[in-house]
Amino acid sequence: YVFAIPLWQAKQFNLAQRLIGHSGEHTRNLWLASKCKARVRGMGSKYVEQRTGKEAKIPLQINLSAESHEDLALGMRLLGSLLEELAEQFAQYCRTAKICPPRRFYFCTSP
Repeated sequence: YVFAIPLWQAKQFNLAQRLIGHSGEHTRNLWLASKCKARVRGMGSKYVEQRTGKEAKIPLQINLSAESHEDLALGMRLLGSLLEELAEQFAQYCRTAKICPPRRFYFCTSP
């Protein structure tokens, strides 16, 4: 899933941390329920790539991997629920900050 919001909004909204959850709660719960590994990468992720020593110069995104198609499908459904919840929170953030929300909060790049 790739986020379709400007980097400055993602940073102000603290999107990367909200995806991961307090002390990794969201990604851990995703793993426990579906055996999917979630990785937050890209600009604003605060993840430093080993090869470059910097964040990847790609849009902020969360990627899932799993050992089976069934686990991946379950992980995508669970992550989709979290993303919808975050989209609602982001819309509220935009209303409070009096900024125009984007037409889409995220989009899925899976086949």
